[in-house]
Order: sequence, then C-alpha cells, then structure tokens
Amino acid sequence: MPRRKTFEEWHAEQLARDPAFDRDTDATLRIRGPRRKLDLLIDENLEGVKAELEGVSDFRVHTLPSTAPDQQLWAVARQKRWVLLTADGDFWNDTTYPLHQSPGVIVLVGRTVENHIFVFARLTVVWDLVPMIGRFGPGFLESLKARSSRAGIEWKFFDNGCIVTHNQ
Repeated sequence: MPRRKTFEEWHAEQLARDPAFDRDTDATLRIRGPRRKLDLLIDENLEGVKAELEGVSDFRVHTLPSTAPDQQLWAVARQKRWVLLTADGDFWNDTTYPLHQSPGVIVLVGRTVENHIFVFARLTVVWDLVPMIGRFGPGFLESLKARSSRAGIEWKFFDNGCIVTHNQ
C-alpha cells in the first residue's frame, strides 16, 4: 500500500529538493498554450450535466451506452486518456480503481443536476481548468482524482509512490 501524505508535506518535500520549486511553478502557470479541448467521459448518472457541457467549446463530451459497467468506463477512459466525470463515489476507491492508473477522475457530489453543474463549475474555476489544459495538455489530470461538493474540493494524486491528498 502506498504511503499517504498531505499536500503540505509533499510541498515541503518539493521545496527541500529544490528551493526554487515555487518560483518555477509560478513561472509554469504563467505559460499560455494553445486552446485545447478536454475530453470528458461522462457517466450515465450525469445526463443533465452532459447536456449542459455539450454546448461548452472547451470540452469534448463522450458517453458509453447506459448499460456499460463501471469497469468498462474505467477501461475506456484509461485507454483513450479521457477524464472520467461521474457522480459515482465508487471511483474514489483506490483499491478498485487505483489512483496511479487513474485517467483523471472527477466525482461530483450532490443529488440534483443543478448541484452537479454548480460543483463542476466551481472546480473548473478554482483549478483554472481550461487554461491548464492549454499549458499542460489534456493528460495533466492523469493519476489524479477530485471530489467536488458544495463543502469544497478534495483531491489526491499519485507521486513517487505516495498518495498526496489535499482539501480546498
């Protein structure tokens, strides 16, 4: 089982390895790349969100037949390198869906379409998601899972054999 650490611990380790880590990160975040679309594989439990996102030029929306099991969603997202957008909390489980193999998973917490749209929009704004796609390409969310709710955004990523967690 990989060791777990907080984002603060991970950040301190990065600074210990390279004192210029923050300065280099800030410089990287100022880079503006070409406009790219983020491919989203939308789970059947988010049909209302799918309808809203199909009209947004920054996203390319994909779905599988509604009978597709979770394992197939996971496999297709990994193979195509699409970010999996779901309301199914099972994808948060790293035993069933290993973080280090994650194509990028965003779990939206809530009961209504309006709430799902709100928490996805919040994550998009807080993470500056669209410009990040241009800077780093669509694969920048690999080995990362995020769970967005009205209470905040929780995320974890896999780095150097460790699971790093953070709450915003």
